Amino acid sequence: MKKPRCGVPDQTRGSSKFNIRRKRYALTGQKWQHKHITYSIKNVTPKVGDPETRRAIRRAFDVWQ
Repeated sequence: MKKPRCGVPDQTRGSSKFNIRRKRYALTGQKWQHKHITYSIKNVTPKVGDPETRRAIRRAFDVWQ
């Protein structure tokens, strides 16, 4: 958590000796009720092709999961 995430420095609170990250989002108290996510591919580049595109997206979802 102490490593920088991007080129923009994190803002710290006060003059704490620890570099505490600020929360940059707000929880609204609502929960998304859906358990299954679907997607569709509208455009596929001919250089990559449909099967390789689908494999790449599947691998990305597996990593995210």
